[in-house]
Amino acid sequence: MQRATVLFGVLLFVAGCAPSNQPTFQPTYPVRGKLLDANGAPVRGGRIELRPADPALPEARGFVKTDGTFELGTYKLNDGVAAGRYTVTVDPIVFDKAGNPRRQSLPIPKKYGDPSTSDLKVEIEARTNEVVWSLK
Repeated sequence: MQRATVLFGVLLFVAGCAPSNQPTFQPTYPVRGKLLDANGAPVRGGRIELRPADPALPEARGFVKTDGTFELGTYKLNDGVAAGRYTVTVDPIVFDKAGNPRRQSLPIPKKYGDPSTSDLKVEIEARTNEVVWSLK
């Protein structure tokens, strides 16, 4: 009986030390804003991605609406972004009525499509974040 108790205790200890299969999620904070072209007019579409400076942080993304506004999400649509510093990329992608993505001619300079050439940076804080970005 004592042997079975010791074995059971060892098994519980080992199970407690085993790595969890559950992912660790960073807390996220609301990020919404407006995307403007070089003339100050709303960009009428596009996909925004935030690439973190810290590789431990997750990427975030969102889509620009036809009025230039957007909300960003990390784990699901519009759920916010982890606090940290990011490089912003913007691609000229819109969705047709069936929900299929396609590239469109939008006033988005090519440099914003690549994180190595985009000069658009943002720091997301642990609060609601309102941003306005102008593409030059």
